[in-house]
Amino acid sequence: MSSLHDFEYVPTVKRDSYDAEWQAKREAAVIDGREPLFVELIEALTAVPKPSPQHFNHTMRKFAKRGLPFLSKSQTLDVYMRLCEEDWMEFDSDVPILLQT
Repeated sequence: MSSLHDFEYVPTVKRDSYDAEWQAKREAAVIDGREPLFVELIEALTAVPKPSPQHFNHTMRKFAKRGLPFLSKSQTLDVYMRLCEEDWMEFDSDVPILLQT
């Protein structure tokens, strides 16, 4: 007879489409080789003083047609920070605020 301590429970995790979509929205975008296009994207997103959600979506769709992925706001902010770290852009403290609104 086996004891309770001999029992090993391995939970199975079911990933549904919602979880997959959630993960995809939060994974880091690959920017290698397309830095100039990402710089254009950030500049286009921040060209408007108070960007609306419609402006964000329209601009994202426009750049998606040019080969960039459709990014979430958090991914866009991450891309901006990485471009600044790699000296593709100069950091401006107003840009993160604009990208998050």
